[in-house]
Amino acid sequence: MAGSAAWIGGQPDHGILAPMADGAATGNPVGGVLASRGERLGGYVLDGLITLPFLFPAVVLGFRFGRLARDHEAVPGTLMFAAFLCVAAMLVLGGYQMYLEAAKGQSLGKRWMRTKIVALDGSPPGFARAILLRRGVTIAIYLVIARMFSVPLAYAFGLVDLLMIFGAGNRCLHDRIAGTRVVRDEAPPIVAA
Repeated sequence: MAGSAAWIGGQPDHGILAPMADGAATGNPVGGVLASRGERLGGYVLDGLITLPFLFPAVVLGFRFGRLARDHEAVPGTLMFAAFLCVAAMLVLGGYQMYLEAAKGQSLGKRWMRTKIVALDGSPPGFARAILLRRGVTIAIYLVIARMFSVPLAYAFGLVDLLMIFGAGNRCLHDRIAGTRVVRDEAPPIVAA
């Protein structure tokens, strides 16, 4: 059990009801000053904008594939290659974003907004918290709800996840599941030489 606690970040109680560290009520918890809701939203929007150059062509290609399948036509090799490039680019970007979140607690959007994910004790989140718990469990719950009940109910779950940011400590449901919080990054900005 001690090994698993270290893998998760050294804090055995990392669940939804995990207590906030001292000072959390004042907005200055262990590990830094909580990021504002606007800063968090800004990082989320920037991460979304980063994917658009790859997502938009993939959607257009998807429509083209659908039309070819409907008309029972062969798919041209150039179209297959373009689809492969879109998927490969999104996988590389997604992998890089996950690496950044696990290693540094920051996606590109969070980095540009100068925020980062930390465990409740202020330590870096690590792979288990940042990826498996924060993203993986939330996505799994969403998919189970969509499959077993309905897609609109899964959307409602996603909305509840996001609206929980208005609760104590500005923590969404995925933060509570992973035992994390998003704080301002007080490190000096990176300046290109």
